[in-house]
Amino acid sequence: MRSRVLLLAAQACLLGLCVSFLVVPASALFLARYGAEGLPFVYLAVAVLGVALSRGLRGLQARLSLTAVAVCCIGAYVVLVAAGWALLRFGDQTWVSAVLVGLFPLAIPVGFVLVGTQAGRLLDVRAMKRYFARIVAGFSLGFAVGGAGAAFLTGPLGGPVDLLLVDAVVGVAFLGAAVAAGRTFPTELARHPEPVVEHRNLSSGPAPRSPLVTVLFGYQLLSAAVTQLLDYLVWERAAYHFPDPSDLARFQGYFGTAINVVALAFVFLVAGPLLVRSGERGGLAANPLVVVLLLAVSAVVGLVSGAAAMIFFVVLGVQQVVHIALTDGMTRSAINTSYQALEAPVRLRAQTVVEAAGVPVALGFVGVLLLVFRIAHLDVRAVVVVTLVLSSAWLVLAAASYRGYRHGVLAQVTARPWEPVDLVESDGDAVDAMLHSDDPRDVVLALAAVRQGGSRSCVELAPLLESADPYVRMVAVCRAVGEGGPAAPAGEHTWLAAMSGADPVVRDAALAGCAAGPHPWFVTRLLDEVESAPPSAALTDAVRAHGPDLAPVAVQRLSLTEDRQVRQRLTRALGVVRDDLAETPAGLPPLSSELDPRAARVARALAAADSLGSEQELEPLRRGLLEDVTRSADAVAEVLAMYHGHRRVERVIAELGATVGDGESMAVELLEVLEGRRAGVRLAAVLDPDLEPHERLAVLDGTHAPRQTAADWVAELVTDPDGRWSDPWLRACALHAAPTVLGTAAADVVRPWCDDADPVVAETAQAALGRSRPDGGPGTP
Repeated sequence: MRSRVLLLAAQACLLGLCVSFLVVPASALFLARYGAEGLPFVYLAVAVLGVALSRGLRGLQARLSLTAVAVCCIGAYVVLVAAGWALLRFGDQTWVSAVLVGLFPLAIPVGFVLVGTQAGRLLDVRAMKRYFARIVAGFSLGFAVGGAGAAFLTGPLGGPVDLLLVDAVVGVAFLGAAVAAGRTFPTELARHPEPVVEHRNLSSGPAPRSPLVTVLFGYQLLSAAVTQLLDYLVWERAAYHFPDPSDLARFQGYFGTAINVVALAFVFLVAGPLLVRSGERGGLAANPLVVVLLLAVSAVVGLVSGAAAMIFFVVLGVQQVVHIALTDGMTRSAINTSYQALEAPVRLRAQTVVEAAGVPVALGFVGVLLLVFRIAHLDVRAVVVVTLVLSSAWLVLAAASYRGYRHGVLAQVTARPWEPVDLVESDGDAVDAMLHSDDPRDVVLALAAVRQGGSRSCVELAPLLESADPYVRMVAVCRAVGEGGPAAPAGEHTWLAAMSGADPVVRDAALAGCAAGPHPWFVTRLLDEVESAPPSAALTDAVRAHGPDLAPVAVQRLSLTEDRQVRQRLTRALGVVRDDLAETPAGLPPLSSELDPRAARVARALAAADSLGSEQELEPLRRGLLEDVTRSADAVAEVLAMYHGHRRVERVIAELGATVGDGESMAVELLEVLEGRRAGVRLAAVLDPDLEPHERLAVLDGTHAPRQTAADWVAELVTDPDGRWSDPWLRACALHAAPTVLGTAAADVVRPWCDDADPVVAETAQAALGRSRPDGGPGTP
């Protein structure tokens, strides 16, 4: 992982150097020649070129490897900069500065597409959140060094023009770094793209149409528009306060250095932990929220002091410094993490559309705004107000982007290759043929396919009510109950008699019948069965079929009972019905009420197992503790299923144990997205079936698992003074281990359990008491 991050950070650093050695001379020459009034026209040109560039970049990505695409893009950049330097140095063609100023806002998004797409191949979603801010820090470092270098070299080089030659040299180094990355990781970066195939989430058009992509495009567009407007505010005021090109170039260099030094400090000291703690929601929302607050301050200062005041210029500068720090430390990482919520065939195209096209379109939008301001004779204070409005919209899209990301991660982890579709009464001949089939399974299927209240009445069911096959008979009975009418009371009586009878086949058929013909009348009876009988496949099917009607009643019963076994059974039933509900049932207890004690129990069991030595006599206790961890994980999974459904939770657990691909990281991310970072991390530690005990304990350790000796743990498991364990089998295992761990002192701990009501506990205690005697003889209870 370290080598991957370093290679990506090196490319980001060289990208920062490239654009800093480009923007300082290009902006100084352009502002001196055309003034800030010429920027809107450059922005409009950039919008047109950016859309064309995005299409061209997608075409390259469809034919070439990521490394080859990087070589083409960086090589073209070097050629353009070198040509611009030659025209300025030897031809005094100052119009070239407009081209180079337009190249700057194109180079940054394209450069981050190159770096970001490589990161998407080399890092999973968890590593992206943790390390991408550090990769972006390379860009900040390069921009800071480049800005300081440009300011320092402007004098010795006799002006800003020759800085472009330095930029071309740095571009060659950037090209070499991209080639080196491809050679280091050829499987991920140097392989040619696979042919595009039809896919359910891919459109036939040039750009993916996923709702998440659309929202991210809007988010990136507003982000880039706000960034460019804030840049314009600083550049316009800088041109006012520094009319000389060399002075302006020095200011741009030092200001760029200040921006990126602050960004570096933020990334390394704050951004990583803040992004991990706040998650994707905080990463997307932090920048627009802070910018809205700062712009409100800027608007007030501009109104009070006037546009020409130095304090207004200083506030605008501070505002831009904070914005860029948040962009590098939070926003870029959050956006690149968002792409991981898309399916793999979509990610590369989506990133290219969102960044390579979104940023130029934003610049064109800004260009139109600035032209409107000029025509209306509005000064920079009007720009501040409009930017405040756009930032507010940006904040709204941050919330929408997070919702899309949440749904995307959920789909990535829990989607099944196909979903079953219910039969409907659409082909009367087929249904008739199945109803008159000699195979009882066909008859049951036909009855289940006919909707309640459909065209087939109870009269048609009459012959089936006398069928010799219990499944056909009970399905017909349940259909009669659902249809109502004269046959319904008799059907209810027949179903209740079947459920109370001793024949398990008839009981199973009765449950299968109400699964095929669901009706609200069955709800309370099914819940009575859930509370009193162990789970079965037939009961599960019946419960699932009554989901919408059964869920609120089950939640009410869960809130009223304290019986542990009944709560477990109701919890499982709610998990079953949640699969088919659009939303989580209202009124459920908070997840923490079950997760916290279960996580504490897992931590204590792991700590107890870890304290045991390697003696063979302790193996049953060690195994019993690890089995208790598994049971706790199963209980937590059942509770989590109440909120999100059994199928989803099963997929999450399967992905947590995945050894190939990034399924595990996506599953952990999903748990954090669904339940928050703290609960998500603990859920992953409890649910992961392949997590080593010491790794699980490292996450759950702390106040939950006190540092105790093996003797302390054995004594606690035997006596259970707080009623924390309440497990006869664990007590028996601890009794068996007591003589080995406690020696002769075990007798006092063991003796009270020799007459326990549980025969396994009593027999184990008697045997342990004998082993705890100095002579090894039989003990006296």
